[in-house]
Amino acid sequence: MEIYLVRHTEPAIEKGICYGQADIDIKPEEFRMSVSGIIDQLPDDIDIIYSSPLKRCRHLADHIQSLQYPLLQVRLEQRLKELHFGDWELIAWNEINQADLQPWMEDFVNKRTPNGESNMDLHVRALSFLDDLPESANKIAVFTHAGVIRSILTAVNGTALAEAFGLYSVGYGEVIVVRYEE
Repeated sequence: MEIYLVRHTEPAIEKGICYGQADIDIKPEEFRMSVSGIIDQLPDDIDIIYSSPLKRCRHLADHIQSLQYPLLQVRLEQRLKELHFGDWELIAWNEINQADLQPWMEDFVNKRTPNGESNMDLHVRALSFLDDLPESANKIAVFTHAGVIRSILTAVNGTALAEAFGLYSVGYGEVIVVRYEE
């Protein structure tokens, strides 16, 4: 099957702020400028649309569904949420306690943020989502976050999760197509 991984457009949050599962809006102007380009990259024959329930993804998925796929429904999927940064959510990166931040930076794959998740936790969620995709689907649109997209790309390409940031740059509003066979 073909999976069209769509990252949300730019969020309405100041640069340098740690956010993952904080439910923040998108910048309206960037959203309007990105929608037609995203639609141009999606095929007309999408079978299923999934979205993270966070509004920066859900809003984009709902908007594109209404314009391009009126007969489909957007299926909200908890496993498509971004990494949960726990106590760090909505705090400036440079204000996070270095005693907590440094160990996480050295092993972000396995180390959980305080009251949050590790990248391995996110990876397990993302793989669980992939494993549950219906085999009958040919083309699926997935509206999600950079962390989930990187995780799926490591799984599909057989690369190490620790190398995901260096290997996979995922811009706002970017569409990445992968072939997935269980």
